[in-house]
Amino acid sequence: MTRRRRAARRSADAPAASPAPSAPGGREGLEALIAGLAAALALLWRYHDALHMTFLNDDFIFLDGMKHRSFLSLWGGQALFFNWWRPWSRELHYWILERLFGPSELAFHVVNFVLVAVAFGLFYRLARALLGPGRAAFATAAIAAMAAWAPPVMWAAGVQDLWMIVWSLGALEAWRGDRRLVAFLLYALALMSKETAAPLPALFLAWDVFVSGRSPRQALVRVLPVAVLVVPWAIAHPQIGGRLLRHVQIQTAMPASQLPSPVALARSVLALASLDSALAPRPGWGQPLLQALPAAALLGGLAVFGSRVAGGSRRPARGAIPFGIAWLVCGWAPLFLPGLGWHAYYGMFGSFGAWLALAALVRPGAIATTAILLFTVFSSAHDATASGDWGDGYYIRRAGNMLGEVRGMLTALVPEPAPHTRMWFSSLPNDIAFLSADAPALRVWYGDSTLTGGFLSRWRPPAPGSPAVDRFFKLKFEPAPHLIELRPGPENTDSARAADPEWYDDHMALGATFVAGQDWKLASAEYEKLAKAYPRLAEPAYNVAVCRNAEGDSTGFHRWLEEAYRRPVVSERLVRTARASGLTHW
Repeated sequence: MTRRRRAARRSADAPAASPAPSAPGGREGLEALIAGLAAALALLWRYHDALHMTFLNDDFIFLDGMKHRSFLSLWGGQALFFNWWRPWSRELHYWILERLFGPSELAFHVVNFVLVAVAFGLFYRLARALLGPGRAAFATAAIAAMAAWAPPVMWAAGVQDLWMIVWSLGALEAWRGDRRLVAFLLYALALMSKETAAPLPALFLAWDVFVSGRSPRQALVRVLPVAVLVVPWAIAHPQIGGRLLRHVQIQTAMPASQLPSPVALARSVLALASLDSALAPRPGWGQPLLQALPAAALLGGLAVFGSRVAGGSRRPARGAIPFGIAWLVCGWAPLFLPGLGWHAYYGMFGSFGAWLALAALVRPGAIATTAILLFTVFSSAHDATASGDWGDGYYIRRAGNMLGEVRGMLTALVPEPAPHTRMWFSSLPNDIAFLSADAPALRVWYGDSTLTGGFLSRWRPPAPGSPAVDRFFKLKFEPAPHLIELRPGPENTDSARAADPEWYDDHMALGATFVAGQDWKLASAEYEKLAKAYPRLAEPAYNVAVCRNAEGDSTGFHRWLEEAYRRPVVSERLVRTARASGLTHW
């Protein structure tokens, strides 16, 4: 190729226009560091209780599943959690941290906050190149003020979104610097973190066309080598192409989180200002306002820093607005896929683009800073508004606090359970992310891989020859929340009744559990204990008769049935049950 042709090729491939040059020396890096730390510290203030909050739901499943996995097994398609392939942000992340720090909530949450700071620093660099320091600081502060950050920073498993965001922002920064191989590698890591990174090559294309001024053809040629990576990824992914090849059942959203597309779009837009739901803070507005002040000061100070200290404002680079819109579309598009529910944090990556475009329209100054302060207050009120959405701060904080209390009560009551113990619970809220699967939380808390558990209603007899030991617990709320153990079989009924005013009802429910599991011997023993403790009540004696009949003990059946007939106190429940069985004595 001649020198003239090479020069012509370089000229055709060069951008028609570029963003403003970087700040001299290390100033741009220092500004990014300040922006990242200010935003992360604001979130740390709002969610500082996350540092000592217990793991939740998926965390226990991941920790339990990673405990005995080999390094090589982390990368394949076998034994996937929920059939999602996220080896970097989930398998490797939990595998490394668990081996370094054990099941330490503090360690996992600190890493989450570090990733938040890195994400904001990367975004500020990119936004600064397009918008200048004033508008970049405003956009960074506005994103940090969103209530949608609650799951990624309060829930250890939110690290999956954080890793995807960090790698995606890093890939965009590399693409901006024309380091395409680095962008390719970071895109691969983003795909290994969460599926919502898939549209990232479209952002590379948008950058080349809208910002760098290349023709669509030139941009497509540059992006194609990176974009092809999504093809084998999609084919192999268990929930995309792999679902067809292996007949994997797709994970669908809970009905309550599925929204019509127009509603999902409207709520995504409102979530930019933490207004996606009506704000009605439980303690009133005073407490959220006071709690928001330090975070508001940090984010407001960041906006002032950008507009006054870092160099003020300038006109946004050409293409900043259409690039931000393209970013929004790529980030929010997965929200409208069938079967995927809506939660505000699902659209977090797209929110970066939305605020990038909005910041291009905003002039830094007093009005913009005031808006940041309001958004921070809205976010604090959002976190204090009662919600049944597990993607909201209120839900996560409530679940974490309650689960922490359950852990404290249980470990105090049972400091060292015997190996192979099965723990069964009743009266626990089913939305505190504790008893999923077979209660891996128990194995994480006690460090014993033989422990299992579940709700009392799921009890079934252990397999013949099993070393399992069953223990039963109930959460009481009066006079204060406390956990009690229900002991089947022989016990001192006088002291047990004195300690538990609801002892009769609790053990009737325990007997019913054994009946549901068709363990007639255990059920019979439980009802016989009740019949002896309450000699005037007919119902427990009748239940013993039913169990003896199911065991094939006709003598015991008739003896206990006659005993039930002699007893004077007959409940309405017994009358209904007996008549349904064809007995008309009562």
